[in-house]
Amino acid sequence: MPTKIDPHLRLIVGTAFASAKLAIREFARRFARIGHNAR
Repeated sequence: MPTKIDPHLRLIVGTAFASAKLAIREFARRFARIGHNAR
């Protein structure tokens, strides 16, 4: 397994991780809002 990481792969992984984190945050906020309205 190569220890050197391809810059492009690293950029893609970083972008995907940031996008996923943002999506999870938005989903959590929306889910919390729905739960609060249900109560």
